[in-house]
Amino acid sequence: MTELSKKGLVRYALPAILLFSVLLYLPSLDNGYVGWDDGVIRDNPGIRSLSLSSLYQMFIPSSSASLASYQPLRTLAYALVYAVGGTRLCWFFLLNVLLHTANVLLLFVTVRYLTERWGGCRLSGRANQVGLAAALLFALHPTHVEVVSWHQGGKQTLMAAFFLVSFHCYLRFTQEGRLRLYLYSFVSYLAALSTQPGAISLPLVLAGAELILLRRAGGRLAVGGGRAGWLRLLPFFIPALALGYHLLFVSTVRWTSPQEIPLVSRLFTVPALWGHYLVKLLVPVNICCRYPLQAPPSVSLQSGLAWLVFLAVSGWLFFRLAGGGRLGALALVFFAAGLLPTSGLVTTSTLMADRYLYIPALGIFLAAGSGTVRLLDYAGGKFKGAAMPLALAAAIGMAAITLARQRDWRDPVSLWSRVVEVYPGHSLAVFNLAFARAGRGENEKAIELYRRSIALDPSYGDAWANLATLLADRGETSRAVTAVERATALRPDRAEVWLKRGIIYAEAGMDSVALESFTRTVVLDDGLAWKGLYNRAMVLLARKNYRQALADFTEAVRLGAPDFEGSQWLKMASSLQRANLSVQAAGLLERGAQAGTLDAAGWRTLGNLQLIAGRNPQAVQSLLRAAALDSADFRVWTLLGVARHQAGQAAGAVEAYRRALALDTANRPEILNNLGLALQDAGDFPAAERAWLDALELDRNYLEARFNLAAFYINRRQREPAAEQLREVRRLAAGRPQTAEYVEKIQNALDKLDNPTH
Repeated sequence: MTELSKKGLVRYALPAILLFSVLLYLPSLDNGYVGWDDGVIRDNPGIRSLSLSSLYQMFIPSSSASLASYQPLRTLAYALVYAVGGTRLCWFFLLNVLLHTANVLLLFVTVRYLTERWGGCRLSGRANQVGLAAALLFALHPTHVEVVSWHQGGKQTLMAAFFLVSFHCYLRFTQEGRLRLYLYSFVSYLAALSTQPGAISLPLVLAGAELILLRRAGGRLAVGGGRAGWLRLLPFFIPALALGYHLLFVSTVRWTSPQEIPLVSRLFTVPALWGHYLVKLLVPVNICCRYPLQAPPSVSLQSGLAWLVFLAVSGWLFFRLAGGGRLGALALVFFAAGLLPTSGLVTTSTLMADRYLYIPALGIFLAAGSGTVRLLDYAGGKFKGAAMPLALAAAIGMAAITLARQRDWRDPVSLWSRVVEVYPGHSLAVFNLAFARAGRGENEKAIELYRRSIALDPSYGDAWANLATLLADRGETSRAVTAVERATALRPDRAEVWLKRGIIYAEAGMDSVALESFTRTVVLDDGLAWKGLYNRAMVLLARKNYRQALADFTEAVRLGAPDFEGSQWLKMASSLQRANLSVQAAGLLERGAQAGTLDAAGWRTLGNLQLIAGRNPQAVQSLLRAAALDSADFRVWTLLGVARHQAGQAAGAVEAYRRALALDTANRPEILNNLGLALQDAGDFPAAERAWLDALELDRNYLEARFNLAAFYINRRQREPAAEQLREVRRLAAGRPQTAEYVEKIQNALDKLDNPTH
């Protein structure tokens, strides 16, 4: 192939691959939330602002964030996307697609560089073709769907971009000796670590490159040589060790597994795990978001040896596929080093996941790129005319699988339906599908699925607990009680199970058992202590134990104020108000206002309580907040009219009452009566008279409007209309002693009109 044709190949083929990579994943832009780490975008205050204080918090987190892994660049990337499109996921998916496409380009550049320098005489002149083949396979492969089509996949794609930049710059530094390349490599590595902890494997990959690629004859290294070659790796290992310490001894990752599976058993699981990953790369079928592979509680020597043999044979085949030599060895090191952090030796969210394969697969695609070129050459010689159609068919097949799998990530039901389809005996997948169905309100289907999950694993305590909740909602109290008792027997350590038990017994009227369950919830906590306190307080209120209920409410607010929903604040306050504890109710709602979680009804109730307490300016502000959240609630405008009137804002009260009249028909006489008083104080006397007359036209027996209209006429020195209203007042007040004083006042005022000297 001539130099011109080589350049033409890159000029046209590479942009075509990059464009195809983007087009292939465009359907992912329509995907939604799947109920898996949604809060990282939906409920994450850390991405809501790009202020200096927010940026500082991203990179220098408070001590309260010490249990989370350190991923500031992921947070920064999400904050930038949020600034553009808020929580609309299409923008986050677009970030994933663009980053994945950038990684396709970076892989091409890196593989081409590796092949040019270490591909040997057979491949060095085919570096462009090897790079394009590797890039195309990487762009199409279905195992990457999880990373690109899941809104959280951006942390993997961004980390991989920094990872590849660091690796490429390091290789170039060893050949060219320019210090800035080394600095680029190190800074990119730190960026990768700050995006996702999986980058911790890069120093091992670099060490492998030093051993395999960079040694010269006599054991000396490339630029720097001797000990200097190893010293340049030291700065890469130091942050890796620091992050490893943080993950193992500070954050949620631990050496021990949740099931206390012995380390030796987990070691024997590594060959099986790596073998499964190789199978997924070679035969990308039955791909889904969760695989049933788990570390066994005891060592299976036979299984472990079988997988070791499989890995050895597969490794040799990949080594040969890459043309043997240095590139073949590097491909295997890249794969092994990339998988090591997620090989089950420490606890992770799941033992096997496609997203864990994104970095390790780079090594396999390095081998596959050179292997593809060699195979096409061989097939072209042996089977002329068939090589390219076969390669095209393979590419189309992978693209079709990739397109189909993107639909799995549309919503929670699609996601877990796929897992159940592939692994129908996976009890966790059936459980999650049941949970997704319940989230859609499809309770009957959810009940059926929970029962199926229990049939697969009768010891599944969470499935029993969720089934109990749905049975209680359906009114099957006895079955719900049986199910929740089974759940607590299986999972006595789970606060959530005790919480559900308490709710079920409270709804059944068995307060003593409910109180015991909520107390267990508080003791176990698991972040649910505030819910236990809240529900215990509601039971105590029903039992008229107001003092303890208020104490529980207060503690619940202290522990969980940001998590309280507006309806919970309102329910608490309304219960206290009914118990004649209005001051305490107002205090709690003011805490809810500070937490920023009150809804329109909560602000309306707070305004009413402040109005009762005579705190009119505060009531006005609370009711304005309620009106901003729900401008169609006539009650808000009515209360706002009262609050403004009592605060001396007659004109504002008139406006509020008129808004209420435009929304309500059932309470028009009362609102018109209040409007008349406000208009009178605003000096609009004809309109005030009209308002009272309109109220009486709707309800001629409305005593309060008669009182106000009579007083209005007396103040206007209109005796005959006043006397007429007084007669109506006497008629309506007959037999109502509590009104006698007001009738007498009106009579005395009328007498003064007749005899002004008295």
